[in-house]
Amino acid sequence: MKRSFSGYLNAIASGAFYGAIPVVTLFISRSGRIPSTFSVMVRMLIATMLLLPVALPRWKKAALSRGFVFRVFVASALMTATCILLYTAYRYIPAGVSGALHYTYPLLVMCLNVALFHLRVDRRVILAMVLSVLGVALLCDRAVLGAEALPGVGAALLSALVFSGYLIWVERQKLGGGDSLLFTTLLSLFETALFAVFNLCSGQFFVSVDAHILGVLALGSVFSVLAISTQMLAVRQAGSVITSILSTLEPIVCALGSALVLREAISARTVLGTALVLAAVILVTLQGSRQTAEK
Repeated sequence: MKRSFSGYLNAIASGAFYGAIPVVTLFISRSGRIPSTFSVMVRMLIATMLLLPVALPRWKKAALSRGFVFRVFVASALMTATCILLYTAYRYIPAGVSGALHYTYPLLVMCLNVALFHLRVDRRVILAMVLSVLGVALLCDRAVLGAEALPGVGAALLSALVFSGYLIWVERQKLGGGDSLLFTTLLSLFETALFAVFNLCSGQFFVSVDAHILGVLALGSVFSVLAISTQMLAVRQAGSVITSILSTLEPIVCALGSALVLREAISARTVLGTALVLAAVILVTLQGSRQTAEK
C-alpha cells in the first residue's frame, strides 16, 4: 500500500516537473538572450552528463547492438522534432494552450493503433474522441490566441502527432522493455547532438550568458532529471496507467505557470477546453489499460 502511495506521489511530481520545464525555458528565451532550442540543448546536455556516470558501467556489461542504437536514434529524432514543433508553437500561442493541444497525443496514439494495427474501438474511445475534438475547438479561442495563431495551433497538433509516432515506435520496437536508464541516457545523448546540429543550421547556437541565465538553465536541467527519475519510479511503483492519468497534471501546471510567470492570457473557455482534453486522455488511458488486461 505504501509502495503504491509513493508511486502516486512520484507520478504527481513527474507531471508537475514536466509542466514546469517549458515555463522555465520560455522565461529566459523570451528575453531574447537565448533561443529556446539552445536552452533545451543545454538542458539535455546537463541531464546527459548527470546520467552518464551511472549508465557507463551498465553499458560495458550490456554490449549494446548496432540495431538497438539505431532504433534509439530514430526515437531521439522523433523526440527532437516533437520538441522543436512544440517550441515553435510557443512563439505564436500561449504555452498553456500549446501544452493542452500537444496533450491530445494519447488520443492520436489510440487512433493510429486503430488505423495501423486494427485495435478495437468501443463507445468509451468514441466518447474520448468527441471530448477531445470539442476541447481543441474551445482551445482555439481567437480572443486569447490572436489573429495569427494558426501556425502555432498547427505546430502544437503536429507535435502531438510526431510524439504519438515516438510512443508507438518505442512500444513496437520494445525499447522500453530493457534497462530504462540505458535507454534514457542514450536518448538524451542523441537528442543533445541533434539539437546541436539544428541550432547550428538555424543560426541559433548562441547565448548571452550571465549568472541569472545560468541559474535558470541549471534549474531547468534539475527539473528534467527529477521529471525523468520520478516518472521511472512512478511506473515501477504504481504502474503505467496510474502514471499516465496523474501525469495530466503536466498541462495544468504549464497553463498555471504560463499565466502566473509569463503573464499569458487565460480564459474560462481555455480552462474548459483543457478539462475536456484531459478527460479524453483519462478515458483513453483507462480503455488502453482494460484492453491490455484482456490480452
